[in-house]
Amino acid sequence: MITSLNVRNGKAIDISTTEEKDLPMVLKQTAAHSSRSERYSLVRTSNVIDMFTKAGFQSQFICQERNRKPEFQGYGTHLLSFEHPSIVLGQFKDEIRPRLYFRNSYHGRTRLLLNLGLFRAYCENGLFFGTCFEKLTLKHIGITEEDVDQVLNIMRDAYSNRVVPFVELLKGSMMDRQTQLAFAEAVFQERMKLNKNEIVKSDFEKLLTVHRQEDEENNAWNVLNRVQENLGLNFRSSNIDIAYTYNAKDKEGNPIQKERKMSTISGIQNVTDLNQFLFDKIVELVPPAKDLKIAS
Repeated sequence: MITSLNVRNGKAIDISTTEEKDLPMVLKQTAAHSSRSERYSLVRTSNVIDMFTKAGFQSQFICQERNRKPEFQGYGTHLLSFEHPSIVLGQFKDEIRPRLYFRNSYHGRTRLLLNLGLFRAYCENGLFFGTCFEKLTLKHIGITEEDVDQVLNIMRDAYSNRVVPFVELLKGSMMDRQTQLAFAEAVFQERMKLNKNEIVKSDFEKLLTVHRQEDEENNAWNVLNRVQENLGLNFRSSNIDIAYTYNAKDKEGNPIQKERKMSTISGIQNVTDLNQFLFDKIVELVPPAKDLKIAS
């Protein structure tokens, strides 16, 4: 079993301007891991980059998962982003850039996946849309130029006709303190759902901490970005310090309470899932968003 130790690689790498010798080994990989059978059909990340580049996309290497077993190094799950200069978000073009996130692996434990998302210049947040937007799944049987063209058409339609109205709606929807706290608490509970301890209290409200002037207004878009950033869901930083108290027992078996701090989330899939949960939850808490047709 592969365990994700870390998915943070510092600054994203611009693939087109980086010499091949300086690229991560996983981007130069040409074969699947030896543990895969002959029936395993591999999609080479380098081929995907070439196809998207030919179609006018710009690519960045975001991160890769580190693995405990050294023999899996260079074969693990990795994440890239693609942006196309012709796809912009209208009046939001200076703040937000449309992105396509590409996940792949060579060890067979992660399927190839394409997710629509956004990149916010103010805080360098990378946002994955929730289940209300497309998730593009391709089997490991090859990717063609027709696939790339289809993705480009889906992106143009989604961002022009649905994402812009969605962002407008969130920016125009003010959240009172009670709703903000409900959002922060729900996100904290989702983050900690695999924690086996019985949590009795926490500083979850710190997820609402404001770090820049642009995020001071309490509209749904800003609140979403504050919480996302404070959770450390951008593959670049750790989460804000959040303490929680849980029930435990001492050495004699007597009930006691202990305090810990929430750890930084790791694993590309975990970060993606929590990102998507944020979008789905904000739609749930902003009543007009439920009626906006944002899924195809």
